[in-house]
Amino acid sequence: MSVRSQRAVELFNSGAACSQSIVTAYADLFGINAETAMRLSCGFGGGVGRMREVCGVVSGMAMLAGLKFGSVSPD
Repeated sequence: MSVRSQRAVELFNSGAACSQSIVTAYADLFGINAETAMRLSCGFGGGVGRMREVCGVVSGMAMLAGLKFGSVSPD
């Protein structure tokens, strides 16, 4: 298991939501501190708003993909 995967598991086991665990484990790659990552991703835990529709891991992955590949213009 990679160091980032282990960190995500540790965060989850300490009580962080799935989305928080994923985003926070990779946050440093995007210049985001852990507190900001936890706050940014907290609303996606248990699915959006805890509605259990979309897994928090998938939401976290989408946030990270947006940070890496996302568009910065409306075009």
